[in-house]
Amino acid sequence: MPTDSQLTPRQAVIFGSICIACALTPILAGLRMISTWPTAGTPGWVAVCSGVVFLFAGLIFLSDAAAGGLGPNGLLLDTAPAWVKPFQWVAGLAIVASLASVTSWVAFGSGERHFSSQLSLPFVTIRSSSGDTAGRWAFGIMAVAMWIMVAAILVLTARDALAKSRAKRAT
Repeated sequence: MPTDSQLTPRQAVIFGSICIACALTPILAGLRMISTWPTAGTPGWVAVCSGVVFLFAGLIFLSDAAAGGLGPNGLLLDTAPAWVKPFQWVAGLAIVASLASVTSWVAFGSGERHFSSQLSLPFVTIRSSSGDTAGRWAFGIMAVAMWIMVAAILVLTARDALAKSRAKRAT
């Protein structure tokens, strides 16, 4: 029986479908299949990467539903089909790599950038805008951290696969 923090397979299908629906506009706009277009100077691949994040998040929800939901520990059930775990790994990697690509473009891509921030508290709103350099530094630090995360995921997965392969050969 799911806890309050777990989704039922039906709920996972609903959330997955919403995510996939949210992915359609940026992907189609990035591919110039619909007339909505990102801000002037934004390459189409940036919009596609933004949509890919929602697309793969939706597909992860749907694969949770196909697996029969999650166990009480939040992990896939032992009865989940064999394809679900590797699929979710690839989808998660695609999400992180897409986000890293977009933040890299914001930080290191050509053209002018405009950055602003806002803090809203009860009865007080503080707005500020910063120059191109401060925003690029913030996004640059995040981009580097995200690419390190992509590399770490790849290394840890390769190490895990190698260990499993060695264990299989030993038996």
